[in-house]
Amino acid sequence: MLSRGTSSRGVVLVTGSAWLEERVRACAAAAGTSVEVLRAPPDPGVALPAAALEVWGADALEHTAGPPPTSTPRVVVTADAAPDAVWRAALEVGARGVVQLPTGEAELVDVLLAAADDRGADGTVVGVTGACGGAGASVLAVALARAGTGSARGGVLLADLDDLGGGADVLVGLEDAAGLRWADLAGVRGALRPDVLEGTLPRRWGVDVLAPATGTEVAPAAGGGRVPPPASEAVVDAARRSHGLVVLDLPRGLRGVEHLLALVGPLVLVVPGQVRAGVAAGRLLAHVDRCAPGTDVRVVVRAPAGRGGGPRPVEVARALGRPLDGVVPHDAHVAAAELRGRPFPGRDGALVRWARGALGDLARADPAGVGVPTSVPTSAPSGAVGDLPGRRGWRPRAGPSRPPGAPAPGPGPGARAVTTGAGTGR
Repeated sequence: MLSRGTSSRGVVLVTGSAWLEERVRACAAAAGTSVEVLRAPPDPGVALPAAALEVWGADALEHTAGPPPTSTPRVVVTADAAPDAVWRAALEVGARGVVQLPTGEAELVDVLLAAADDRGADGTVVGVTGACGGAGASVLAVALARAGTGSARGGVLLADLDDLGGGADVLVGLEDAAGLRWADLAGVRGALRPDVLEGTLPRRWGVDVLAPATGTEVAPAAGGGRVPPPASEAVVDAARRSHGLVVLDLPRGLRGVEHLLALVGPLVLVVPGQVRAGVAAGRLLAHVDRCAPGTDVRVVVRAPAGRGGGPRPVEVARALGRPLDGVVPHDAHVAAAELRGRPFPGRDGALVRWARGALGDLARADPAGVGVPTSVPTSAPSGAVGDLPGRRGWRPRAGPSRPPGAPAPGPGPGARAVTTGAGTGR
């Protein structure tokens, strides 16, 4: 597994102003990065020391014919409202912006944080939500996270954003484990250093788990225990840098987390094979189309425990006007653990094997955007429950889900092969 290192390069500041130096040093300290100060611009043609970011005081730009070209990002800082001349000079030297201090200190800290960490936001974010209560979305989220261990480049993080749910930490047996919870991060604003999420969270099976709170506590946020949008967005963005795979267990109805859909790759919608669940799924899909059109929604239907009645998975998908992306198998070991109040099983059962195939399908559909190697196997013995015979995982497909107003697709080739039984293939 490839580790994700943090850049050791700091910031170089060019200014003759003691006041600007003091303010930039304070912002750098808050961002956890070092500052090297040049109190005069270098001679023409002389490059600045290697750094993650060049910060030029407006005073320094007045005394130079222009810094030498560089691929290092630059910003300009000023102690006063920037006149047009400063903006023109900033554009001429290729600066990304002008920050007025002290009012823009929070903005400068964000810039310093982003520059000090050379890891791109290339981790895959998979959202999971249920069409209704008891759909099994939280259990599937755990299975996806568990399936990504050992293959996701940079590690796996499972973040539970359902503040009124049972808690992902309880589901995996970490309710008493020490480590950060959402309650500790509810006050985060702006950028968050990715290393804050490394080695500070409860961990099971190689999965870092971020749950709402310990026990019956709730995060100290407005609206009950719901994590404020600035905090959840900052944490998920940092998680994309610190981990190769991020699985979000999202609340039913996506209440209060719609803003995160912009950061989510696939959104997995778990629909039990029941009529009312299908109706609820239709309403949720319409909500997603309104608030985040173009979201890549993957509709998966949960297989029943037995051969009971109810609509077939392909019929559920057809009624929703969406492709059927998979049939989540019934896992007797997981069901028994839930019934007995025990944590998610430590052995890889049918559900984790299916999830591993789903992640492999996702990697093949978009190899550049997923933190899971494309070599993850998806083959399964004939008769395995899935959207196609002998497959575990969802149907690989590229591109976003059907945009609003587009005609509903048919069941598609191969839909006749979708099974309804659990482990029978018939």
